[in-house]
Amino acid sequence: MHEYLPKVGGAQICAHCLAHSLSKMGHTVTVYADERLVKDCESRNWHFPYNLTGINKWPFRIIRLLPLFRSWILKTVMSSKVFKDRLDVIQIVFALPWLSAVKEVKKKTKVPVVIRCAGDDIQIDDSIGYGVRRDLKTEELLSRGFSAIDKGIAISATVTTEYIKAGIPQNRIIEIPPGVDFEAFRNCQINKDKIRQQWGIPLDKKVIISVGRNHPKKGFEDLLSCLPRLNQAGNRFVAVIVGKGTDELLPHAEKIGVQDNFIPIKQIISMSEDVGTFPSRELIELYKASDYFVLPSYIETYANVALEAMAAGIPVIVTDAPGCIDTVVDEKDGLIVPVNASDKIADKILLLEENQALKATIVRNGLKKAENQDWDNIAEKYLQAYKECCKNQSS
Repeated sequence: MHEYLPKVGGAQICAHCLAHSLSKMGHTVTVYADERLVKDCESRNWHFPYNLTGINKWPFRIIRLLPLFRSWILKTVMSSKVFKDRLDVIQIVFALPWLSAVKEVKKKTKVPVVIRCAGDDIQIDDSIGYGVRRDLKTEELLSRGFSAIDKGIAISATVTTEYIKAGIPQNRIIEIPPGVDFEAFRNCQINKDKIRQQWGIPLDKKVIISVGRNHPKKGFEDLLSCLPRLNQAGNRFVAVIVGKGTDELLPHAEKIGVQDNFIPIKQIISMSEDVGTFPSRELIELYKASDYFVLPSYIETYANVALEAMAAGIPVIVTDAPGCIDTVVDEKDGLIVPVNASDKIADKILLLEENQALKATIVRNGLKKAENQDWDNIAEKYLQAYKECCKNQSS
């Protein structure tokens, strides 16, 4: 993948956590990433249980300038890695640019190719300018690869639908949701007041947390806009949003008069030298120091941060957006509200304040779901998919 740690996003987290779990199971795993990012990880003295190998970014520059050589360049780079590192399966985590060379790579190496898309490499939303496939040339390139892959890992039913539209035969699609390091959450015991003081969060307020980079698709302004309604009967609620660029929401907070009830926290990437799974302990502590989790997104492929909140034992509220509705079962392990409806977010929080039995049910079922989706369990499902591909390839 061209982007990797220390950048943190859904694709990077999946690749790392999956490789981490497969390595613990005794398998040899190699992650290929942009050479500059690999060097950045080395400069931080990070140690991984898998092989992390750099790929010079020259292929990406050349394929933009010389599209006629695109397939040859990508095929050469991928095939050389297959033969050199004796790979049994190629797992593509982000479609661009490698998917466009799948047919040629399979023909040359005879190794099966699996893809796991999640985000703008598979989804399209013109209203917010989201999705690389909105570009017709890019869509044409990716379609050639989608039709040739051996297995499409869909992290949700939403992705399954998009895979079928993109040309993957339905019998080659398997749904495997993302995972969470449940043990890391269970083993993290906190002093809630101490954690709140550390981040400047009031001790006497109810805390609504959300996590993600600030992007129009996240709908974070809707979360802030629910605060006036929540605080009509008293100044009881604050919103904490953790992620890159969340301080850019301050003008909106000031505009609607909730700046004193909004605490933006920049992206947290604090890990020891022996890199475990995600999220970091600091973020786990913030989840656990909060009272509610809200993800007001307009579009997702899967709301993995909601799964993290479940693992932390706090009630989850998401929108009925694609991806979010694949993560939560309404009134069982979370609550669902319409997209772009800040008043409904407030109503659901107030409902849980009054209905402690419903709140306890949601938390209990959320914990159960998170435990079932521990990364080790998810890695086993990937492994079975790989084995099936290899078996089909040899038959």
